[in-house]
Amino acid sequence: MSDDAKQPQHIQKLVPKYRRIALKPQQVCLAVVDMQLFFCNPKSHAFVQAAPNIIPNINALISTFSRAKKPVFATYYAATPDEAPAMAAFWRHLLPPDDPAAQIDPRIKLPKNASVFRKPTYSAFVATRFGEAVLATGVEQVVVCGVMTHLCVETAAREFFCRGVVPFIPADATATIDEDVHVASLRAAAHGFAVVTTTAQILNAFGSSTD
Repeated sequence: MSDDAKQPQHIQKLVPKYRRIALKPQQVCLAVVDMQLFFCNPKSHAFVQAAPNIIPNINALISTFSRAKKPVFATYYAATPDEAPAMAAFWRHLLPPDDPAAQIDPRIKLPKNASVFRKPTYSAFVATRFGEAVLATGVEQVVVCGVMTHLCVETAAREFFCRGVVPFIPADATATIDEDVHVASLRAAAHGFAVVTTTAQILNAFGSSTD
């Protein structure tokens, strides 16, 4: 993980040279953030064009964590006006919990024992038991993937960091509205609160491969 020779140049540019934190396969869980039809279906007004492209990498991570018997968590966004007044004011439209678009994209192959949480705002730690469930596992690290990089993924990473859990963000298993915003979010994360990496590097730490 910390070997520059194994790290793509575009990732090397994001990661401070003084930061060398290795992934610990025995002390890590996986958090799949908001890979739901609302963001993954081209017919949705909230469609993230890059989201379908990261599904294979996310499934590779899920498969690897499942084989290693490591905890897999997932979130999806849906809210009522009472739950998320700021979201309602900002976006003018909330995704109701009973809307089919709230469902996790069926292309995401979560294991049957995955813990799935609905969240009403960017944070998976607000008005949910997500944080309590993850912290109860005793993990020291978490791999955070999904959408959107600069909103819910970044928020989750910050929240984990503030609770003493080191986040790893695979740049090629996260997506957002455009590449500039994606890279800016990853740069901010790498500077202060997450290890920015790739799917291949995470799988290599487990002795797996994307091939």
